[in-house]
Amino acid sequence: MLMQHIRDRNLGFSIKESQKVAKDISFDEYMDTLRQKKQTLTQSIARSQLLLEYISRMEQVEKWMQQPGVWYIEEVPSIWLLPHSQDDLFLGDTELTKAAGVWYLQAPVTKSCCVYSPDYLQNQGIRTFCLAATEEAVQTLKLPLPPQAKKSPGCRCLIIPVHETISWSEPTSKKDNYLAPVKQILEKYHFQVTGNFYRMMYAVFDRTDHTRDSWHVFYVPIAI
Repeated sequence: MLMQHIRDRNLGFSIKESQKVAKDISFDEYMDTLRQKKQTLTQSIARSQLLLEYISRMEQVEKWMQQPGVWYIEEVPSIWLLPHSQDDLFLGDTELTKAAGVWYLQAPVTKSCCVYSPDYLQNQGIRTFCLAATEEAVQTLKLPLPPQAKKSPGCRCLIIPVHETISWSEPTSKKDNYLAPVKQILEKYHFQVTGNFYRMMYAVFDRTDHTRDSWHVFYVPIAI
């Protein structure tokens, strides 16, 4: 009996479920229960794999940050973007707000992201704040996709990791200083931006001295 309870516990059964299994349950009923546990475990493993991928990416970001000024060109897969505000204006749609609540609960698999129009580099255009997730994450976690959600197609991107410390007492205009390395690289190597580019936040720390440390990566689609 003890071995049976230990077996059930390791399979994820609650005490009540284990007690039920130990009583009058048929083999077919037991197998149905096991298949339900299999589905739950499979989903748990898939989510854990996504978290492992996040940690691996953070280790890569850590290496990038140890080489100031480094940049790369990579083929970036498509991602889903869920907008929640444009500049300082929140998008108040009920369906969108409800979906965003679900997305927020899946951090860090879902990440904060800022999408810029190409004109933003010339101090024009708009920026949209979003939540971002890979297509695999959307499918695995069954994230809701309201009409406002958009898929950013996979493409060749200029990858620029940036560490920035800002003070909330600074003027808003200074808080976009992290665009400076993007502009410098684009101008120096004459890369042509082919569409909206985005900044993915991988780690953000709000300090007690009213400063924010952030480690983020720019993904800029370019023509080669």
